[in-house]
Amino acid sequence: MRSALLLAACLACAPDPAPGLDAGPDCSAIGCLSSLELTFDHALDLGEGPYRLEVTLPGGPAPRCTVGPESEGETSCFGFRFANVRWDATQIVVSLQQPFSVTPENPTGAPLASADFALERGGATLSEGSLAIDAGEEQRPNGPLCPPTCWQATGTAEL
Repeated sequence: MRSALLLAACLACAPDPAPGLDAGPDCSAIGCLSSLELTFDHALDLGEGPYRLEVTLPGGPAPRCTVGPESEGETSCFGFRFANVRWDATQIVVSLQQPFSVTPENPTGAPLASADFALERGGATLSEGSLAIDAGEEQRPNGPLCPPTCWQATGTAEL
């Protein structure tokens, strides 16, 4: 009790910051999650599957996802625990949660500019390439000067 009173007295006597100096941002503790959704348009005969789609983010995760032989479905991917894939007759969509991390290649943890992909069936590569990532708008739920910063990034390619 005595410590609490002493602390309250000290805080009440603390001087205000000098005029023109900012005491720092008033940040709350709201969290957010970044995501990356990659959409692959296709004309595959999914019944000939299964297909394996591997996505590689420079310095980041490289999920490997199995698609088909069902004409539509959803499952998790290997190689990154927060990756899922869903598909239908015209699209394969890979969704990743928290895909952007601080690494030597990405010191700010911001969305990367591109991702590489490869589609295989039976060990043969059917399609491969690179797709641009649209970072979307920066989200800062605690204010413009407060962490965390999150992104809802997307990318699209044709297989």
